[in-house]
Amino acid sequence: MADSRRDSMKSNEDSITIEEIPVGIIPNWLIDHFVNQAIDPRPISKGGPPKILTIYANENSRRQHMSMLSDIGFAFDRTLHHTLESLKSSLMADLRIPRKISLGPSFDLVLHNFCSERASNLSFPLINPLPNMHWGEGKTIALSELHTFLSKESSTASWDGPGMHSFIEILRDIESKTGGTHPDFLTSKILEGIEFAGTPFTLLDIDGIIMLDHASPINKSDQKLLSAVSKIRPIHQLTYPGSYRLGFHGFQLVDDFPITDTEDLPKWIPRHEISNHKDAPTIDRVFVNREEQSFEASISIARGFLSEEPNSTVLIIDPSFEENQTKWNKIIHDLGLPISGLKKPITHSPLGHWLHELANIGNGANSFSMEKLRLLAVQESLSPFSPFHNEDDTGEISPRPNIELLSQIARSEHILGGPGALERWMEALCRPSKKDEKGPARESTQWWIIALASSILPLLEKTDRALLSNQRLLTGCHSGKLLEVPNSPSTGDEWLVRTVQQIDTDISVDYLDGNTIPISSIIKAITTEHESLRSLQSSVAQPPPQGGSEWVSELSSILKTASLPVPISGISSRLRVMAPKDALGCNSDIAILANTSAPSWNLRSPKIPFIGEMERHKFELLRPDVPITRARHHLYHILNCCSKVILIDPSLDKSTPLAPPLEEILDYCTPPVHFDPNSEENLGPRDIKQLDGILLRNMKNSSNPPLNPSAITIPLDVELQRDRERRQPSKADSEGYLP
Repeated sequence: MADSRRDSMKSNEDSITIEEIPVGIIPNWLIDHFVNQAIDPRPISKGGPPKILTIYANENSRRQHMSMLSDIGFAFDRTLHHTLESLKSSLMADLRIPRKISLGPSFDLVLHNFCSERASNLSFPLINPLPNMHWGEGKTIALSELHTFLSKESSTASWDGPGMHSFIEILRDIESKTGGTHPDFLTSKILEGIEFAGTPFTLLDIDGIIMLDHASPINKSDQKLLSAVSKIRPIHQLTYPGSYRLGFHGFQLVDDFPITDTEDLPKWIPRHEISNHKDAPTIDRVFVNREEQSFEASISIARGFLSEEPNSTVLIIDPSFEENQTKWNKIIHDLGLPISGLKKPITHSPLGHWLHELANIGNGANSFSMEKLRLLAVQESLSPFSPFHNEDDTGEISPRPNIELLSQIARSEHILGGPGALERWMEALCRPSKKDEKGPARESTQWWIIALASSILPLLEKTDRALLSNQRLLTGCHSGKLLEVPNSPSTGDEWLVRTVQQIDTDISVDYLDGNTIPISSIIKAITTEHESLRSLQSSVAQPPPQGGSEWVSELSSILKTASLPVPISGISSRLRVMAPKDALGCNSDIAILANTSAPSWNLRSPKIPFIGEMERHKFELLRPDVPITRARHHLYHILNCCSKVILIDPSLDKSTPLAPPLEEILDYCTPPVHFDPNSEENLGPRDIKQLDGILLRNMKNSSNPPLNPSAITIPLDVELQRDRERRQPSKADSEGYLP
């Protein structure tokens, strides 16, 4: 038994080989093999090239190299180019594992309801020790984050912390009811499938796998997956050389020496010279007075380089890219280059914001407050209710609010909002006005509030719903007639359908600029996510709320967490901005390191709920040196992935010293230069035009001619015409001639 185990371990080690390559590039022999593999479909047994599957470090690297192969001008098999995540998806399909459950707002709501129900049965005694104790969403999120992290580190089985076993039971229960696979369980199910089902289709006709350089370490679950795959098809790792301890060397699946002799290469690897030599990089150092100028300096340098070299590419590396993506997108868009879409919650759109406000106007501590009513009255994104009435003969009374009157009543009646506010509004407005001239405006405002409350009837509390059956409160304060109200929806779902159906989707089509999201797309995102929630609730036999605060809370969660559709240009940009970890495996002509201060580059270990110092040491989790070793590896690649590297250095400001990994590379830097934001060569097109206008206004020569020289005098046209009219003679002399 022991001998067979040793033989199995030995064969596994033999199926994983390691080769060190020059930093920052994919070797030419591998690119040549991609081409040969695409144009020659013969198997290796009949003289064709070996069929090799390649694993990239991230999706950006994979897309860049597939785009490069497409530009060469031939078709190639994209299923031979994977990241670890895309390989898992292919193996999942091969092994007929049930589809992945889509994680999003719908799943989060269903999961929270399950956890809340189990908490009332004391399934989480250490977190929720009382059956009637409130189970907040934060507890569900914390357990979900912990489970995801432990699953990646293959530590869920040995974890004895609070709540994990009950949480796993809930996820398994959801899986069985939906017939899907939770993403946290995907890797373990693939490992089970490989063990019992044999060779997956993706690996069936390939000769081997090349794994490009990855930063160390990768997740333990991914290590197990790659080890299992190596028993089916051999893996040849291409790693960067350098110190393992400091993080320069790439990740290795096995602790073995790299191959140094061509004769030792696996037979399925194309013959090539083995070398890991690369010249030391040279870095241009540019000082800025403060870190905020990093954006201007980076774009100024990139703009100049792109204009000089028509086919060049620029890579801007920002360690705090996630926080700065909106700003980068705006700057790049102003240059006329395509930008990557940014995920934003639905409430960041006007329609999503006002739909959220309308649904919540009758709930919470500020329900029917003056501020909420005023804002809802003046917005134009959606109508609270559809037309339902016939105006009177004079047209003076209709359901529209008078903002000034609302303010006066709120002050005089001291209506602040909250429970009972709707009743106080209706009581105050149903009283006749002392001044007849204000009667129509008062009744119009009264009618508007009644119509508003009637249109959102299923979303109101029980006491507020009862007010709309009181005929005294529904009688007009000026006309004395019973006011007509719109038909109320019976459920919250019906209200949502009615509300989105009455939105004019063509209202802003003329104003679309290619980046604005159409209203119809926003509506589709809302309805699709809501329908997904109802479908998931039906699958797990979870009754949905019909109305009231529970339904409003459900919709609010969807609007706050679901993402707007991301506009995709479909055009690859010559200027890309990304975080250091996303740049691993990518290359360009020039790389610019921006926002390089220590505060901008977060090198602290992430904080995972319920994992303290004791658990961290016991299970060997969250090693404090991992963030900085990975940062060194990413920086190691960036410095060698292009022909020129520029470091934007904000360390002149003592509050923004360079990040530690960057302090280590200053020996490679050339003598620094200072960035002058006021220099003409650093100005953008808009700034140059503005400067030319100022010069012309001051009667000085501009650097560029005006777009329309005649336009310079347009502001003076009126004065010039009046002056000409004053000078024009109006009386003829004695001979009939004008003087």
